[in-house]
Amino acid sequence: MNATPERTHTANTILTDRLLLQIPAGHMSAVLDIIPSSAGGIALTGEKATALHPSLRERLRGPLLIDRRCYAGGKSRRKAGAEPISRAWLDAQRALDVPSVLTDSGYVGKEDKAALQTVLSQAKEAGADVTAVLPLHSSWLLTPWVDHLVGEICSHETPVALVLEHRSDPLGSIRAVSGLRHLLERATVPVSLLSTDVSGLGAIAHDALWAAMGATSSLRHLYPEDASPPPNNGTPRRHTLVLPLLALMTVDKILEGVQATLEDPDLMRDVWTCDCRVCGSRTMDWLATASSTELAAHTFEPLLHLHEGITTLLPHQRPGSWLAKCKDAIHRHHELNAQRRLSWGVPKNLQAWVKSYATPSATGRA
Repeated sequence: MNATPERTHTANTILTDRLLLQIPAGHMSAVLDIIPSSAGGIALTGEKATALHPSLRERLRGPLLIDRRCYAGGKSRRKAGAEPISRAWLDAQRALDVPSVLTDSGYVGKEDKAALQTVLSQAKEAGADVTAVLPLHSSWLLTPWVDHLVGEICSHETPVALVLEHRSDPLGSIRAVSGLRHLLERATVPVSLLSTDVSGLGAIAHDALWAAMGATSSLRHLYPEDASPPPNNGTPRRHTLVLPLLALMTVDKILEGVQATLEDPDLMRDVWTCDCRVCGSRTMDWLATASSTELAAHTFEPLLHLHEGITTLLPHQRPGSWLAKCKDAIHRHHELNAQRRLSWGVPKNLQAWVKSYATPSATGRA
């Protein structure tokens, strides 16, 4: 790995190595109790996110970030990258004493150099406390566009928060993960991730300043304008974490796994029993009836512990720790399939992270 570039920014002290939970505006009161005061934080999302009651802001002891997310939705609703950012939106965040002000940037499409420059230049002009939100077409992490992206980010000298677009998993390929690692290694300003999933931990292990993990499927990446989170018999799919598998699974799939493992006490204990505060050492089949807040708590608390295990290491040790965790999770997947014939595929992002370590050039083709 290349030596980490020198990076300076006023928000670094507060946000360095932070894992935040990204939630819709209006859900903050329900989730405050699952954010330990010593770790984590909230990325509040939506048009009404700045209309926050002072009492809620005071209850959150960790950092608060606010993402307008006007880059999402269908073509008629999503903002374009060439459109101007709102100074009133930036000032509304400053009034809430956020550690970093996020631009209400528009979407940067495939090969849209002009939109990229517009977003970055507007952010730079808006002030030293501003981070440019970069909602990107997936091709921006691939050769040759990732080098152009790195060059623009470095030349504008403004921190960025990436929002990655994909129909399912923007970091589900070796080329995308390698491109992200290349960007994180070469950027001379802080780079962070909004609307991510467990791969946000991998990004932090590779020098991302912070990562915000979505509490729901719709907030774990940017869906293309002609796509949306897949329904489940007319209702949104409910996902939550299975930590030993390092995977976000539907509660139906968790039920299937528990049922297939009932006669194996070792797997029941090692894979399907959780000792987080909301589970209380129960088996995870109870999550089928859990509330959305309980699902978020079950996901976020274990990830914070995993995150702590990575960030307490020296920077050069962190990538190896993340690699070991990915390999162990893949082994668990194979173990379940071999012993219980579940025929579950290993999550593509885990495979991509592992394979990226064997790629000499971060931008090399898979």
